[in-house]
Amino acid sequence: MRVQLRATHKQVMEWKKDMTAEEWAALTVIVPGSQTARSENATVQYFARLFGESTGEGRRVVYAESLWDEEKALRLLGTMRLDGKLAEAVFGDRFRMYRDFLADGARAAIDDILAPE
Repeated sequence: MRVQLRATHKQVMEWKKDMTAEEWAALTVIVPGSQTARSENATVQYFARLFGESTGEGRRVVYAESLWDEEKALRLLGTMRLDGKLAEAVFGDRFRMYRDFLADGARAAIDDILAPE
């Protein structure tokens, strides 16, 4: 794993040399992978740390689950950016569209149902 990550880092730093600071700051990475490898994916961890993202997947790191085709992965990125703008405008939270719409109500109901008597 260390060899793979070092090779990735070396290549990314080469690409970075050809980018302006603004381009680098705006860069979003799409990491394709399978559903089972999503949690704590090595490449997601690498880019999250490189970009200073605390949660792994986020504003600049997108995990494209089972999307092996570049066009489909880019379509996912476009959808996520649009959803983020909509969620920011409506909810004040750019990531709100990425959780179940009824999650807050469900959490409160489950807390009530499972509360000790």
